[in-house]
Amino acid sequence: MFSYLFLRVGSSTDLLSGVAARLVPARFAWHRLVRNASKELDDEIAKHAGRAGWDLSQRLSSAMAALDSAMRHEIEVAVAEVERAARRADERRKAGLAEQQRSDTELAELDGLGSRLISAGGS
Repeated sequence: MFSYLFLRVGSSTDLLSGVAARLVPARFAWHRLVRNASKELDDEIAKHAGRAGWDLSQRLSSAMAALDSAMRHEIEVAVAEVERAARRADERRKAGLAEQQRSDTELAELDGLGSRLISAGGS
């Protein structure tokens, strides 16, 4: 949340403008008063809009930096997880190949044993 002080500092001509308002007809004084009030209101609005704009731009820059940092962290975490999963898959593949070679060796031994038993039974 932001807030700004709405304080008007008077000028040295404010006293003269009060005296002048008493000396000129009411219609002229009223128009001058409205014109001055409108100008001061426009100036105040522009001043505070500028302050609010600056404040919002600072907040936006800060939010964008935080979002960028969070996204980079998430990407780094995701990349590390993918690398870890790839290493585990490679380890499992190698373990599977070793198991396959052991199974092939056992199967060859059993096949040889079966062949010897058949040939021994036939003689």
